[in-house]
Amino acid sequence: MFLLFSVTLGAPESYLLYRARYALKMRFRQTLRSHPTRRTVLFSLVPLAALAACAREEQPEQSPQNTAESAAPETSAAAPEFPQLQKLLTDRAGAHRSALVTHTDGNIVYGEGENEPRAAASAMKVLTYLALAHSIDLGTRFTTSVARNGNELTLIAGGDTMLGAGDSKKDAVNGYAGLGTLAGACIESLRSAKTEKGKFPVFLDTSIYTGPELNPGWEKPDIDSGQITGISPIALDSHTIAGKSGPYGTPARPTDAASAAQQAFVDALNKAGEPHGYSFERKDKRTKPSDATEVASVESATALQQAQHMMLESDNTLAEALTRNAAIAAGRQGSAEEAQKLVREKIEAAGVTTEHLKQADVCGLSLENRGDGAYAGSGVAKAVRASPARGAAAGAAGGG
Repeated sequence: MFLLFSVTLGAPESYLLYRARYALKMRFRQTLRSHPTRRTVLFSLVPLAALAACAREEQPEQSPQNTAESAAPETSAAAPEFPQLQKLLTDRAGAHRSALVTHTDGNIVYGEGENEPRAAASAMKVLTYLALAHSIDLGTRFTTSVARNGNELTLIAGGDTMLGAGDSKKDAVNGYAGLGTLAGACIESLRSAKTEKGKFPVFLDTSIYTGPELNPGWEKPDIDSGQITGISPIALDSHTIAGKSGPYGTPARPTDAASAAQQAFVDALNKAGEPHGYSFERKDKRTKPSDATEVASVESATALQQAQHMMLESDNTLAEALTRNAAIAAGRQGSAEEAQKLVREKIEAAGVTTEHLKQADVCGLSLENRGDGAYAGSGVAKAVRASPARGAAAGAAGGG
């Protein structure tokens, strides 16, 4: 069995195919007459980490004449042993970079232009996934909690960016932890403490993440179109606005994902607290007071479930959040810089070739990312071999 990693670049006419793929993934209709950013044109058919079982075929002997007629582009290895794959690559439109690797050791047995560094796109998520499998307990759940100091409440972000606005949904990954459930637990805590009726300020602590929310390598058109947004340690629906789409069919994003989650929590508190004479208002962001006491909490789906969601949906913001969480779990700062360092260290320790790998983020959106077929092939192979990574690797990221 072999793993096929294929990248197609440089075919602007394929942009419509990219948009069609994205529309199907988002499960709603959208117009294809959208403005292509420089990145989406470059990655006209974005990386497909397709785990394909390719059986070796016995190739009949060919005469020199037939061999010349069926000559394929120059490759780095035994192309005649894979005639179907060779034909597939020859027939594809656009410039492509491909590598066929065994699932057992990651060695390239067939390649075409695989040693030429190219923008990595969402193939970077394969490495991110592999790094997560080697750096964090995949059974970990991220806790969103509320602390009380007198009559003040502080909503404390814990790295869960897949919160739901309503009740917790234990049969889902997105919305597994609900702010409505958290609000109900807070009201019960106030009532148990025989708290008098009144109005309570609700602050927000996002200090778990440090550094810039936006990566300087992300282009403004990608930010404006909703491909990415500032990364917060608390968010609804993976930094999106549920039920809405952006100008090009991409996810609609709140201006401030953390504040949007805080407001949703305050709204849930007011709904649950009104019958008991409690009301709440949103206040500024601040670090939790040292003498504040936790009164309620909810936990996310597991890190493994969120990582699988990241891969299957090619979720840019989730990739960035999960690696920040992994950096924190490793005793580092929850910053983009530390997340990138962690990913590189872990994939190198796992045996991934990184000689020509240049990182600018962990989701693959930045055009400054660079890699060749060697990193991609070995990364996919290692991800599939890692027992925690089985399953999600088979749905490896294909969208940017």
